[in-house]
Amino acid sequence: MKTCNPNKNWSSLLSSLKRGSTPKGGGSMASCLVLLTLMLVIVSCYRRPLEVMEPTKTQLKLIVDWETHFGQKPNGMTVMIWGDGWTKPYVNSTNNVESMHLELDPGHYRVIVMNKSFSEYGTMRFFDTNDFDNIVARGTDITQYTNGPWDEGITYMPDPEMIGCAVDEFDVTEDMLLEQVTFYPYKEWINAHRYANTRWMQEPDGTYSTTVLVHKEVTKLNVWVRIKGIEYLRSMIGNINAMADGFQLSQYWRTTDERYMLFEREKWALTYDTDTVGVRRMYYALPVFGLPHGKEYVAQRTEDNNVLTLYVTLVDGSTRTFTFNVGKEIKYRGLEENIDKSLDPELLIDLLMDLELELEIEIELPPVKPQSESSSGFDAEVDPWEDGGTIDIGL
Repeated sequence: MKTCNPNKNWSSLLSSLKRGSTPKGGGSMASCLVLLTLMLVIVSCYRRPLEVMEPTKTQLKLIVDWETHFGQKPNGMTVMIWGDGWTKPYVNSTNNVESMHLELDPGHYRVIVMNKSFSEYGTMRFFDTNDFDNIVARGTDITQYTNGPWDEGITYMPDPEMIGCAVDEFDVTEDMLLEQVTFYPYKEWINAHRYANTRWMQEPDGTYSTTVLVHKEVTKLNVWVRIKGIEYLRSMIGNINAMADGFQLSQYWRTTDERYMLFEREKWALTYDTDTVGVRRMYYALPVFGLPHGKEYVAQRTEDNNVLTLYVTLVDGSTRTFTFNVGKEIKYRGLEENIDKSLDPELLIDLLMDLELELEIEIELPPVKPQSESSSGFDAEVDPWEDGGTIDIGL
């Protein structure tokens, strides 16, 4: 292989010039050509040391605020990021719920953060997970339940597990990348950084950080039932219709599809009435997604939009069914009083996450004799709620 040795060529030509000899053709013109040739040889053989620009992507730190609205830190989280023109998002699930380091090219990005991963939810399924605008969570079906004569043919959605989402978008600019760039000699870089070209890296120095807020996507529906003749009650079960079957992750909106929710026998609690001394009520806190989108305000609903049904078993084994139209009774706390302010998207999200159903339902049970001494009335633990008030079930 022919190599270039500028030092050798330079020395031989200089020696020739010193001896007064010139290349064939002679004369001063020849001397100039020799000098030009020398310069071209030297320039053509000179190479600047190779340099590598690093980082080649902007270093970011995504900080997740779980405490402000969600109220607790989960054991794991999933981060989904969409860039302009991407056909599907980057998805990363991790047990580190404090933050995530990202490497991104300059551009516009949209992000969704949620607790846990898709497969870890047993009470809901996720659809259109590649589509930022349409990704949705929907409740599954209760399978371990046998319908009675009062609810024959109804399929219930299970109580949704607690899920929270943060939705945000941001730009990564060329200036952000250039401010982080350092040039390294190639030999140094290839020895120390040859594995540093993966998309997601931890670079603690010089990163840009941003915080996203996680909002609850599950709230609770509180039901209070005042019962005259409560001593004749053995058990109670019930349902309510027309509750949202899920929510759109990127919009914070509930879905428009409706499902039945079940009030299970074992989950009713007995507590004192805060308004009337000595009077006790049955209480149920039902985890729900909320009301279907488009029916958030009372004015958007009719009385029979939501129907609450209670199926009561008395101590003598007989049963009673009570039905209530409660479409006008369900209210998002503070929403009706802040209709103008609720046009602010952030405020509306906060209001929609606190659903209250305070029903002053009264049912009267007839006096009956128990079938046996072991079935002499409703038995419930009252001590924890002796002073009345709302019981917090941890949602």
